[in-house]
Order: sequence, then C-alpha cells, then structure tokens
Amino acid sequence: MVNGEYFDQFSNCKEEYLNCKNFEEMFNYCPFCKPHSTGNISGLKKVYSINNELTKEIMNKNNYNIDKIKPEDIDFVSSNNYIFCILIFHYLKKMNHQMSNCNIIDIGGGFGNCRRLLSDYYDIFSYIVFDLDITLHFNKLYLDTYDNSYKLFHNEKLNEVGFYNISPNFRDEFNLPDKLDLVIASHSLSEISLEEFNWYIENVIQKCSVLFYSCQKKDTGYSPCSDEVINKKIKILKSCMNLYDELPQPGEEGNCSVFIFIKK
Repeated sequence: MVNGEYFDQFSNCKEEYLNCKNFEEMFNYCPFCKPHSTGNISGLKKVYSINNELTKEIMNKNNYNIDKIKPEDIDFVSSNNYIFCILIFHYLKKMNHQMSNCNIIDIGGGFGNCRRLLSDYYDIFSYIVFDLDITLHFNKLYLDTYDNSYKLFHNEKLNEVGFYNISPNFRDEFNLPDKLDLVIASHSLSEISLEEFNWYIENVIQKCSVLFYSCQKKDTGYSPCSDEVINKKIKILKSCMNLYDELPQPGEEGNCSVFIFIKK
C-alpha cells in the first residue's frame, strides 16, 4: 500500500478528529497511520547501520525487534518518529551536548511520539509543542494512553515543569524560556509560509543551541512550498546557525535531507 494514498479521503475529517474520545479512534482517520500505511523499514535499517546498539536499545524498549521488523508491524508516522529520535540521540551524544533540566521545542510535534521517546531519556524541564489545534487534540489523546510523570498544559504560560501544547492563537502570548537546548522541526518549518518561518527564526531558532531540521530538497507536489522557498529557508538557517552535519533522510533519501545546526 502506498503511504498516504488515502490522504484525499481523510482531508475533510476535522469534525471526526475532534469527536475522537481516545487515541485509537484517531487511527481510523489518519492516512499515515495503521491500517492505511506501512512502516519505513529501510529508514529503520539505515539508522541501525549508523548506530546499531542505540537503535536496538530503543526499538527493544518499545517492543520492536529491529532484526525481524516488517512493514506491517509499524505505521509510517511512528517509524519516522523512531528514526528521527534515534538520530537526535546519536548526534547529541556525539556532540556531548548536555540535556540536564532541558527545554525542548518541537515545531509541528504531531501526536507526540517524539515527546514520549525523548522524555524517557532526558531530564526535561519543559517540552513545548507548537502545532494546530486539531493536531494538539489527538496529541492530548495520545498522552493519555501512556504513563508519564509530566503534567500537560494547554495554552498556558510556562511556570513549572511539564509538557506544553501551544496553538497558533496563543503563540505570541507564550513566554518562551531563555535557554532552548533543542529544537526539532521535522518537515514542519519547511512546509509553512516564509512569514511564519521568519517568526520561528526570530523567536525560537535564534535562541536554540541545537536544531534538527528536515525538508524536501525540491518540490514534488506534496510540499506547499516551491523549490525557491525551500532553498531560501535553508539559506536563512545557515546565516543564523552553524551547519554541523547534513545527511539524506533515512528511508527517504531520494528527496529529503536532515540538517543538524548548532548555535554560532
């Protein structure tokens, strides 16, 4: 099955999304989750080749056998979350980047699997997700399905340890922490307008120590941004941060790249 081939069928499901009472119901409407998609197994094998010990540890902890995993065992979204987080763990350790009492921002954090994975490994003061209201709705539903010691705050000021979900209408009122240890932008920043992108540059990126950024290298019809805008955004990022490394995105090497930036 082609990942996302049912996207058009589910593009107008806002009401159904908002009526979901638990996370499992959401899977009926998400075109990139089970049973409508299959896992990015080639990407998982690629990160396994980059750091086999780390990949095996994380996948085993989450009841996946990396040596035997099949496409139907995991959905597309979740497999990409594991891939991206394994890259984050790998590179932060390689850089000896300290993550004690840390502040993490996840731009376009989706249903929250990356937050779950990172909060299992790092001593987090705040994990802030910027996303649309509809996405934050099933983000909360997902959070309710697993045990965690963090309280969830929705559109509230940063006053204590916890997870913070921030929607667009509260973004300008939110008090960002002065110290941003890690910012994650998996395709999200690359797919918004330049005006929106520049807001994140001015208010978030210029404050952060490390940025993980992924994007399509050229417009293939799925990205709302043109080749010109895609390249302009990378140029802006390179002007305000140092490029630590760039690699083809595991499993999507043909047209996607991952950039790791560090503070100048």
